Parts: sequence; C-alpha cells; structure tokens
Amino acid sequence: MEKRLQMLFIKGKLENQLCELPSNALAIEGQVKEKSKGFISLRDLTSKLKTMKMEHMRLLEVAEAYKKYVADISYLGLIIRSKSKKTLLHDESQDKFQKELYNNVLELRGNIRVFCQCRPLISEEIKGGAAMVLDFDWISKEDF
Repeated sequence: MEKRLQMLFIKGKLENQLCELPSNALAIEGQVKEKSKGFISLRDLTSKLKTMKMEHMRLLEVAEAYKKYVADISYLGLIIRSKSKKTLLHDESQDKFQKELYNNVLELRGNIRVFCQCRPLISEEIKGGAAMVLDFDWISKEDF
C-alpha cells in the first residue's frame, strides 16, 4: 500500500508538472520570440554600423582631399597677392619714373607749361548765364 501511495503521489506530481508544461512552454516560446527579435535587431544594428563605418571612411577621404584643395588655394592666393603687390609697386615706380622723364623733357624744351586755356563760351553756357569759364581741374598740384 505504501508503494501504491508513493506511486499515486508521484503520479499526481507528474500530472501537475504535465499541466504546468503548456504554460511553461508558452513562457519559453515567448522568451524565444523576444530573444529572436533582439537578435534580429542586433543583426540590423550590426549591418547599419558596418555601413556607417564605410561611409565614415569615405567621408574622411573626401575631407582629406578638401584639406589639400584648401591648402592649394591658400598657396595660390599668397602667390597672387605677392604678384599683385609687386605689380602695384612696379606700376607706381614706373609712373614716377615716367613723370620724372616727362618733367626732364619739359625742362629741356624750356620749361614752358600751360596753366590756363582760353576758349569761347558754348551756347549752353551762354544760356546758363555764364560770362566766363575757368577750369583748373586738369592741372595737378605738383605743377604749381
């Protein structure tokens, strides 16, 4: 009898475990689905990370190329500025030299310079009520 009671006890215990088995199976199945979703999202994130790393490397190469272009453009700017300064200095010195030569020619001819020119009044000036016209704008201050 005792063995029978033990058998009945074990049978009841097994039946309880058998009843709990579908609920446990559902819980485990839910956990498996949840973990598989996590693995899928992890796989997606891993592929996105690889794509982003490749894009990052490409952008680094582009940035390096732009740095080289900027350095080249800066260098060309320096060259242009120095050339323009030299040209400007050359033009100023050449203008000064030409002015000196012109003054020397005038002195050799006898230092005759025109400070005033006379002309008849234009009809528009007469209509405007002008009696005479004086224009000294074309004479530079150095000539005086």
